[in-house]
Amino acid sequence: MAKCPVSSQEFDHLINHFKAPKEGAHVCWRDFSERVDEIFTTKGLEKSVDIPVGEVRTNTVYGRREATEEERALVQTVVENFREVIRKNRLDAKSFF
Repeated sequence: MAKCPVSSQEFDHLINHFKAPKEGAHVCWRDFSERVDEIFTTKGLEKSVDIPVGEVRTNTVYGRREATEEERALVQTVVENFREVIRKNRLDAKSFF
């Protein structure tokens, strides 16, 4: 199914959920396609410029825990050391990123 690994049980569940009212094994493809599009896009966004989009993409954590003070200090040390190397070697750090 579009190179997405789906088990046969999941596939049967999708067929049952999007079953067309016709006789036989028909699927409401348009309904299925619209539901999949709702996951990745906001419907009608191109028609209305002033719709608030939200901060879903910037707040995704994926189950990570908050960094401790010790880890933050370690990161700050790495950043300071990197700045020192750049300053000593007179590098343009922006060109690397």
